[in-house]
Amino acid sequence: MLSTVEKIQQVFIRRFTLLMIVESIIRFIICLSFTEKLYAFILAGISVTFVVFYIFSAKGLLKPFHNIILILSLYFLSHYFYVMGAYKFIPITVFWFLIIPMALRIYFSNKIWILSLLPVAASIIFIPQVSAFVGIPSQYKMIILDNYELPTVEFIVNFFIAVIVLYIVFTAYYLWKVLIIQNPKLKMYYNLLRKLKKADQDSIFEEDSKDNQSIRDARLLGVYELIIHYIESSKCYLDSDYTLEQLASELKIHKNTVSISLSHIGQISFKGLLNKYRINAAKDLFDNDKFRENNIKQIYMGVGFKHNTTFNRVFKQSEGITPSEYIISLAKKKMNTM
Repeated sequence: MLSTVEKIQQVFIRRFTLLMIVESIIRFIICLSFTEKLYAFILAGISVTFVVFYIFSAKGLLKPFHNIILILSLYFLSHYFYVMGAYKFIPITVFWFLIIPMALRIYFSNKIWILSLLPVAASIIFIPQVSAFVGIPSQYKMIILDNYELPTVEFIVNFFIAVIVLYIVFTAYYLWKVLIIQNPKLKMYYNLLRKLKKADQDSIFEEDSKDNQSIRDARLLGVYELIIHYIESSKCYLDSDYTLEQLASELKIHKNTVSISLSHIGQISFKGLLNKYRINAAKDLFDNDKFRENNIKQIYMGVGFKHNTTFNRVFKQSEGITPSEYIISLAKKKMNTM
């Protein structure tokens, strides 16, 4: 059974080969427009070679060691002359070679990776001398650069720089996955970093949540103040059939917003708010001795209650005593003040 690292290696080599196939086909298409077709024929052969290798790799006909050595050798050869020709005009092309030690580290130890840096460094150092000696830069310029106007050349240069970056990012991703598995300490630091990052994000989200909550509270407070002002000025609570829907419609605010504002800011329900104003209105009538001119039924119906039992129950919940007891207490107070 394959280990996790071996599975990563298999996935990497297949996708890396596919990436080289796509790159060589694109380069082949570009070279078809040149007057000199030599590079196009070479790239066609390279593309076919990569496809054959991919088939062998996918069918498991090659061992992992042979896989990586062969594919990196093909990668090196297929880019070496390109880098030699382009170096004078595009020095950044030497970054093609950085892929080789990165890919080798996915398969081999640190020692092999360090040793692989030597030939890569030598290739980079001696490319200018070798290419100048064999006259490749002038040939490259004559075949490729002289066939294009300046904007097209700039596009090709930027395109291949993007491809180089893609190779580096792609290989670095799989290298990182292998290193995380092979180095417990690195994995520990990585997990710690993720936890810290998550903590920072949670902190940001918490702050955002607090900011959003503050905005929401301010909006609900404004709605609540508008409700109180409207109820007091319109005295809509005197209507025994008055509903939450009517209030929302008159204020042109959704009924859910009205209800949430009352419960969140006022800590009271819509019905509770109406009853509060109705009880206060009834107390004002009792205080002004209106009950002597009007009986109790006229009082409670006048302030918005339909039934005596409801009026008595709500009044006692609010004041702690019944309406009758309230009237008696008023009479005693008046006797004491006389």
